[in-house]
Amino acid sequence: LAGMIRSPNRLSPAAAPEAAKEQRDSVLSAMLALTMISPGEDRAARLAEIPLTKRRLPEIRQDYAMDGIRRELEILLSPEQLRMGGLRIYTTVDPRLQAIAIDLMDSKLRELEQLKGFPHDPRPEASKPGEDDAKPAEEGAVHSPYLQGALVAVENSTGAIRAIVGGRDFEESPYNRAILAQRQIGSTFKPFVYAAAFERGLSPFQPVSDGEIQPGEIRDAPESWSPKNSDREDAGLQPASWGLVKSRNTMSARVGNWAGLEKVRALGRACGVASEIPAYPSIYLGAFESSVMNLASAYTVFANHGLRRQSYLIEKIEDREGHDLYKAAHVERACMRPESAWAVHQALVEVTRSGTAAQMKKDGFDQPAAGKTGTTDDFKDAWFVGYTSDLTCAVWVGFDKPQTIMKKGYGSTFALPVWAAFMGKASEREYQAAEFRFPGRMDEVTVCTESGLLAHSGCQAADTVRKIEVPSGTAPRSSCNLHNDPIAMNNYQTYPGTPLPGSSTTAPPVAGYRSSPAAAPAPTGRSITPEGVEVRAAQPVSGTGIDPETSVPRAEAAPASDLRDAMPVRRAVPVESVPRGVRVQPREGGMTIYQGEVR
Repeated sequence: LAGMIRSPNRLSPAAAPEAAKEQRDSVLSAMLALTMISPGEDRAARLAEIPLTKRRLPEIRQDYAMDGIRRELEILLSPEQLRMGGLRIYTTVDPRLQAIAIDLMDSKLRELEQLKGFPHDPRPEASKPGEDDAKPAEEGAVHSPYLQGALVAVENSTGAIRAIVGGRDFEESPYNRAILAQRQIGSTFKPFVYAAAFERGLSPFQPVSDGEIQPGEIRDAPESWSPKNSDREDAGLQPASWGLVKSRNTMSARVGNWAGLEKVRALGRACGVASEIPAYPSIYLGAFESSVMNLASAYTVFANHGLRRQSYLIEKIEDREGHDLYKAAHVERACMRPESAWAVHQALVEVTRSGTAAQMKKDGFDQPAAGKTGTTDDFKDAWFVGYTSDLTCAVWVGFDKPQTIMKKGYGSTFALPVWAAFMGKASEREYQAAEFRFPGRMDEVTVCTESGLLAHSGCQAADTVRKIEVPSGTAPRSSCNLHNDPIAMNNYQTYPGTPLPGSSTTAPPVAGYRSSPAAAPAPTGRSITPEGVEVRAAQPVSGTGIDPETSVPRAEAAPASDLRDAMPVRRAVPVESVPRGVRVQPREGGMTIYQGEVR
């Protein structure tokens, strides 16, 4: 031991036994000369084998997780505590999951570099960037010239970070993109925009216009700001949640406008998306920067029914005597109502089934999951942030120097395959995906898939009926207006401020129109004559009135008369006027009549 002090690694008997013996014998000679030992003790010691323990200390792998741990230590402890050493540090990183993440990040990106149309040079098998290709980064790190990626996995129930990868090779490029890189997050922010609107009372079933944004329509935005959908199409009126599933920019801007800019910013900060979110309406589409670490942590809110648990890498630190220097606080806070979080969650589940992440199963993951893709302007950043019941994982793919990855390089093309491969491996271990469950009471309702409102016989005829479960008290209160009265619906689609038949409310400002229904042209329709029935010309009418349901001019009914060669028409029996929704006793024929509706 005395002989190896001046160079413990070079003179270690485990690594260099001959050099260690030479140093040992040198020390013995000095001890003999100083009469500290006898000649017999000297000979015996020289002939003895150097005793080595069979137990080896665990190898400390220098990677992005260790880099993250070191950064946390510098925040949690003083320089003096770090300098003294002897610390025992308990981390949250799962070594097996970390190894899987490291291997998959490079192997999946190598596959993606082979895609047809990928315009960049792939990473060489043994790449060592030289001075011409490298750019100095923080603490001497290297920004690589090839496609990079980052991944962070957080356990939902605790906030513990189980894996963190900040690039394809730590030795080659130690710049930790998972923590340090600030990139535009694009559509991955949209769930928080919708959550803010749901918190303010917007129903996921409320129709919202997908049409072009009109000048001045969005508060606090320049008159010229008019974001377009990626397909440049207008899907008309759609349920609010559909806009999140399909990642529609125009609908998301209107939903954010309805929620209010400050409400959206406040919720984003509370969930930990970013500490600073700009005060511009463009944030509704994710036009600001954050890190992979922040997004992974923020998305656990939806898996935890509105509860945010602070993410962390270090569980506990002990000094050399075993005294606790630090323990994780396990801080949590409610960021939104469980009902709002569940409404967003249901949309994010649908994203993986029929939305922008519908290819998840094709990419190899077919267990219960939810998530959102993100793609920034000119395809410079590709994101997917998703979760199962146990684990939330965020993946970013792009270049250190922002540039187009490739034409149509969406998050579903580049980030989702990495996510699916990693989560598939994780679910084979203890991180198994279970069915999602809402913590409160659920009600089953039958809705129209086009309007998002309660379905009726007209919806059944249109084959747009679907049964869903929603938290108690959040079901739509109005019947579908798309398959009820074609004339009134035609007027509504043109002037959404018009009250709807069968609806107790009018469309809120999210519809995106401001025209007055008074300017509506007279509705027109096509006359249909039943076979075998003669229809006489309309009788003169005594006057006109205003329909109280639609505010549209109407003709008053002419006296009824029997049709020739047809079944006699029974004259209507007058009924007393009753308040809306109050039942009237059945008349002849067994039909139950409600004021303004037939059911």
